[in-house]
Amino acid sequence: AGTEFSNVRYHGDDDKAAQVYDGFKTMTGDDIGDILLWLIESPAHINVNRLEVMPVAQTYNGLTIAKQDS
Repeated sequence: AGTEFSNVRYHGDDDKAAQVYDGFKTMTGDDIGDILLWLIESPAHINVNRLEVMPVAQTYNGLTIAKQDS
């Protein structure tokens, strides 16, 4: 989900921070809300031990992303 991480990383340089996610669709608060709703509405006999979510363009190692032309 969009955060201020890049703004802090680039010491308040909003333009540079925005470029990090150009051509990359980040997760939104609504996306997280949908996941939480799914968890809450899951049957009582189901145990979710671990859940990791990320945008489809992001890999498992660091912040490697596949950008698309805007």
